[in-house]
Amino acid sequence: MPLGWRLTLVCLLLCGYVDVAFTASAGGWSPLDADHYQWLQVDLGSRKQVVAVSTQGRYSSSDWTSNSESESVARHELQRLIVARYVRFVPLQWSKEGRIGLRVEVFGCSYCESTFLQA
Repeated sequence: MPLGWRLTLVCLLLCGYVDVAFTASAGGWSPLDADHYQWLQVDLGSRKQVVAVSTQGRYSSSDWTSNSESESVARHELQRLIVARYVRFVPLQWSKEGRIGLRVEVFGCSYCESTFLQA
């Protein structure tokens, strides 16, 4: 299942040194410039326990980041869970044929401090 549509379920904040707009029909996040100053930050609304993220390239394009092409989903398990409200994605490599392009999904659950400290 494509990941891009699930971004609408969380409060999304797109950042970088350029203003980038996101709409569901755009097929994912793709900043205007393809350089190492771009980043995407997801606001989960409150602190969550995050255990993994999945990435996928921009829909129907040659724009991808951290995958080998735009359509496959790459799941990235974290070595240790993290507790965070914001998750920031900083592209380090991207398609040579396209630009930075990304759809993401964050996996985890609600954070309860007392449960977390007992684990």
